[in-house]
Amino acid sequence: MQGFLNQNPQQREVCNLKTNETFMRTSTQRRISICQFSTFRWTFEEDVIRYATHGFKNIGIWRRKLDEDCLAAIDLLYEAKMSVSSVHWAGGFTGDGQSFSNAIEDGIEAIELASRVDAGCLIIHPGSRNGHTTSHARRLFSSALENLLPVAADYGVTLALEPVLDQLANPWSFMNQFEESIEFLQQFPSQHLGLVLDLFSFGFDSNVFELLASYVNRISLVQIADRCQANPLARLPLGAGQVPLKRWLGSLQQLGYSGSFELEVHGPSVKEIDYFSLLDQTHNFFSERSMDRLIALPSKSSRISQQTN
Repeated sequence: MQGFLNQNPQQREVCNLKTNETFMRTSTQRRISICQFSTFRWTFEEDVIRYATHGFKNIGIWRRKLDEDCLAAIDLLYEAKMSVSSVHWAGGFTGDGQSFSNAIEDGIEAIELASRVDAGCLIIHPGSRNGHTTSHARRLFSSALENLLPVAADYGVTLALEPVLDQLANPWSFMNQFEESIEFLQQFPSQHLGLVLDLFSFGFDSNVFELLASYVNRISLVQIADRCQANPLARLPLGAGQVPLKRWLGSLQQLGYSGSFELEVHGPSVKEIDYFSLLDQTHNFFSERSMDRLIALPSKSSRISQQTN
């Protein structure tokens, strides 16, 4: 079977462009991933090839970019030597446009996909309250996990609950507090259920620093995007806002986090951005000189200052 990289000129970009070796030197840099949300207008094939030519070895898959020919996508990932940090997403168990049973069926399909691409995790959004009381929404989500976790265990897939910033939570999730999400996780075994830490949502929250030391083993994925006070709902490219991202990355490493750091930027503020420039900017942010200046974990008494990286 011929590889994708030899089939057309676009795919031969991998052979024609050189990977920046400096970018790949440290363990942190090798773990940087790009979520396909970030390059919304590109196809799945363009994402894989162009991420690879920029030196990125990990990708966060958006299910909507996959057509029915998943085998072709898997072949392309293999040819590009691209690992999958996450699959986006399954959920909506509280009745957001679909029945509970349909949401479970979709979740099982997502687990099967995550297994086939050997994803680091499958991201889970429980759904909004959707008119339910919070306690009933929690019961619906607990019931969904009771259905899905045995399937995930059979397939060797980790489900990862993502708390969402309160202003953006609807319709994604009724869970918008990191502490609440950690508490919720405690009722389930840790082997196949973890948590997504989105630094866009919680990068200014010093309380999360204190929690991480005890619960870093439940962090399945760290998502990264910048944010500024002038436009607090915009997911910005790295370095374009005020989240102390390098401090977070250094702290997570010191605490033993060994998973991926996944870029996810999207929305009106980056709608017209040149995606090649976005990849270059992300590449430069994680340059060796920049990463050498990672700041150590602050003490519990210190606060995360809202300073520009």
